Amino acid sequence: MRATTRNCAVVVLLLLSMATRGASAQTPFQVRDVNPGAGNGVGTFHLNGFGFAHDGLFYFRGTDLAGDRELWVSDGTEAETERVADLNPTASSSPSDFIALDPTRVLFRARHETDGVELWVSDGTAAGTSYVRDINPGSGGSFAGFGVELGGEVFFRATGPDGIEVWKSDGTFAGTTQVLDIFPGPTGSSPIGFVVAGGRLFFAANDTTANQELWTSDGTALGTQMVIDLNPTGSGGVSQLAEFNGEVFFRGDDGMTGDELWKSDGVTTVQIADINPGAASGDVTSLYAYDGFLYFVANDGIHGREIWRTNGTPGNATRVTDVSPGSGDGVFPSQFCGVGGVLVFSGQDGVNGRELWGTDGTTDGEFLLAEVQAGAPNGVEFQSLRCVAGIVMFMGDDGVNGDEAWMSNGTIAGTMPIADIGPGAANGVGFAPGFTELDGLVFFPANNGMNGYELWAVAPNAMAVPTVSPLGTLFLVVALALVAASRLRRRALGVTTLAAIFTAIASDASATILTFDQGSVSDRDPVDAGYGDDVEALVEGDFSYAVGPEGFTPNVTVSYGTAQPHLWTTGYGDLENVFFEDLDQTNFLEIILTANLGLAVALHGFDLVAYTNVFSNDPVIDRVTVASLGAILFEERDFAVSRTSHTSIDFGLEPLVAPTLVIQVDARNLQGLSDDIAIDNVRFGQTVPEPGTGPLLALGLLALGASTRKR
Repeated sequence: MRATTRNCAVVVLLLLSMATRGASAQTPFQVRDVNPGAGNGVGTFHLNGFGFAHDGLFYFRGTDLAGDRELWVSDGTEAETERVADLNPTASSSPSDFIALDPTRVLFRARHETDGVELWVSDGTAAGTSYVRDINPGSGGSFAGFGVELGGEVFFRATGPDGIEVWKSDGTFAGTTQVLDIFPGPTGSSPIGFVVAGGRLFFAANDTTANQELWTSDGTALGTQMVIDLNPTGSGGVSQLAEFNGEVFFRGDDGMTGDELWKSDGVTTVQIADINPGAASGDVTSLYAYDGFLYFVANDGIHGREIWRTNGTPGNATRVTDVSPGSGDGVFPSQFCGVGGVLVFSGQDGVNGRELWGTDGTTDGEFLLAEVQAGAPNGVEFQSLRCVAGIVMFMGDDGVNGDEAWMSNGTIAGTMPIADIGPGAANGVGFAPGFTELDGLVFFPANNGMNGYELWAVAPNAMAVPTVSPLGTLFLVVALALVAASRLRRRALGVTTLAAIFTAIASDASATILTFDQGSVSDRDPVDAGYGDDVEALVEGDFSYAVGPEGFTPNVTVSYGTAQPHLWTTGYGDLENVFFEDLDQTNFLEIILTANLGLAVALHGFDLVAYTNVFSNDPVIDRVTVASLGAILFEERDFAVSRTSHTSIDFGLEPLVAPTLVIQVDARNLQGLSDDIAIDNVRFGQTVPEPGTGPLLALGLLALGASTRKR
């Protein structure tokens, strides 16, 4: 067993954030009932953002009582939330794809009364809103969009007489022109991925000889050219373009090394790394620049899809996370958000569903910010993350309150639901809310169960002034000193040391031993759902328990997350009446200990044992963990379990402490023999921290425990 320590910078960040109390987001509010009554006033799916914020106004598509979808604006007040104009008197104009043209105006596309979906301009007033040009003559529409601003003009893709090509506009009829017919004829070059880097426009396009290669433009026909034919024998597959340090980074395939990470300044184009060596693809996606590095998702063929980063130098690409150990995908193509030195993302570790994670950017520096929904169901919608108002907002589902708006400041303590807008289990927000910020106010679509989906807003940084308790300050000083000392000595800071800090300043805990001596036990008896709850005596009816050397403990709730929790009498080493999972290969042992409100569970240890007759040697299981609120406090991987006696995991008088602790034993690697691993003699108790300091201390320990995992 060797100890590995997560980066101490994250520990410091977590501790500083958790040592506060009194912080809470402002209550979200409905800005206006755009469509009075139960009908939807705004849409529910906004993958590319909900509306657009510019020059003190939030532009969005609103639906009135007649079902007409037109251009609306809001400054965050009901009085100043109004329809700008009826752009299409005979039907809905359905405006979308807003982009800033200059300091006061936006370009967007909307359906014209006769010309189809075309380009429009607005300053947020009826007088300042006008139709720009019929780019594709007739009723077909150009569907202009997906553009970027450069030098006072917006460059975008649009369908015109020459097919889908690159166009530009300054907001006037005369100033809206096609840049170049890259692929002559009606087919078009189908440009994608517009990005500005080093003062030039970059994008991917097709011409008559090359398929989806890198192009650049200065805005003129003569200055528009292919940068490189990356794959002369096929498609370069250029996509995922992003600016970093004045250069464009992208995913490309040279025909020899698969889809990998490349960069170009418009003259020189080089590969950053062959992440999945050879012809196999590194499957690079989700490029995001933060804190001096470019982060992205890639697959090296060994670890599955995980987060990598580079400083932009060829040969410099490092895997940052291994959220799902082994070859499983831990991170899917996703949105990232950097906040407070932490890169926040959604990940899936193969045990829990898709949840909110963070990383400090160092190798294996990831940590679980929140297990929004316990167990295998997904708690976080990966397409919902948005960086707004200096925090992360996302859609979370805790399994009880439906889809709701959540926020995170990059710390465990600062990750929380904003409000239960949809009553009870009803969804309060949609699949991709597209949170959008205007001057500290975040707009999003929400449904309170009465008005349908309408325009809502919240000021997530309207926080109460945080305070730190004196004992909390002491805990921080001691803990941070130990962190610093561990770094100076290059030694791991153990969970037991951290627990010792807690127990030194909290009251002593007593312990009950959960023995599973449940009445007259027979093989494969189910475990009574209430067994272990609120113990008041060593013998209660048909239930019997044992007392540990620390004393006897009442008032802890015990539950069993195991799918088929059963008991077995003998045959498991030297133990009798043990608890096991009677479902081969697909589930794991799980015991959940929850203290009364204001108290904390203290876990002193437990025993594991293997069924003697089916193993010739002590079996090795995938892992054993103890977690709280999704953060892992203790972990053993490749753990050998005795078949002749038993194997004890003992924290002694330095227990793991938190309001809720989850013991999980994952033996699914044994496949059909996974039910031949059992648990017994769970020693637990309660602590009674000094008033007002218990939650702080538990969270502090949790944060430090999350940064230090025994392996």
